[in-house]
Amino acid sequence: SLLYLDISNTKLLRICRKKGSLTNSGEEQRSYFIFLRSLKFLNISYNSITTIRPFCFEGLVSITSLLVTGNKIKSIWENGFSGVKSLELLNLSSQSLELIKDYAFSNASKLAKLDLSRNNLRHLHKYTLSGIPMLNELYLHDNMLVYVSSETFVHLQQLRVIVASSYRICCLATDVESCTAPPAMIYSSCTHLIASNILRPLIW
Repeated sequence: SLLYLDISNTKLLRICRKKGSLTNSGEEQRSYFIFLRSLKFLNISYNSITTIRPFCFEGLVSITSLLVTGNKIKSIWENGFSGVKSLELLNLSSQSLELIKDYAFSNASKLAKLDLSRNNLRHLHKYTLSGIPMLNELYLHDNMLVYVSSETFVHLQQLRVIVASSYRICCLATDVESCTAPPAMIYSSCTHLIASNILRPLIW
């Protein structure tokens, strides 16, 4: 059985094909990986993938590490990572990622490390990171965040490490052991920030 697959730098354009029937999320997708049930490691970095649609990783029930960095992904749909129930590491850094729909990570229940750095994310809603209760490390630095729900991190009871570009993010994740932001941004206490107008563009 295949355990390791590296198809990085292969000009890959898509990771699933239209199945034909319709679901609540639109056209149902059929994963190209549907029969790779023993696969543990998959690298699809530095290709030309532009979107992750529902169920595109279905079938990868044993995968623990998934590297997707350096593509051209702009959006991840609801249930985009449905089915990867053993996944522990997911690297989505260095894309053109602007939108992560609610419940995109549903059923990735063992995910411990998520890298969303170096993207164009502007919003994190209440359910953007829902479905990953075991998340321990989250990398958000080098994005364009202007809106983060005050409930974004409520579902992440195991979260211990955050790396961000603004200390304002740390003010929302008060239970983490380590929240790192550029020193220039750490100029006041969270109490002072929340009392002022500084946080208001960021928190709703």
